[in-house]
Amino acid sequence: MHQPTNRAVLLVRKAPSAASLMRLHRLLKIGLSEIASRIDRNDPLLDVELFGNDHIEVSQQVRAVLAEFDGADVAVHLCLENESPSPHNEWTVEVLLNILQASHELRE
Repeated sequence: MHQPTNRAVLLVRKAPSAASLMRLHRLLKIGLSEIASRIDRNDPLLDVELFGNDHIEVSQQVRAVLAEFDGADVAVHLCLENESPSPHNEWTVEVLLNILQASHELRE
């Protein structure tokens, strides 16, 4: 039976500091101009599948990206399958962090 894919999609509302941009560049392994373009176009900075085989690495990456922002500066969307970010699937940073923590605890 097909399990629906759950994705975390992060949209940046306010550009971070230059130092944070450099850390994001290293963390996401994408160019600074690409990061800036995604922010300017309101495209997802990060769009990752949750709860896959690489859940631990994805969880660490999501936490590291979120650490570069004040919670109000990033919109968190929990999307199913190919669903696009919308007001209907927007959640708080705290909710996403709680989901990641609960998932980690279940896997232990």
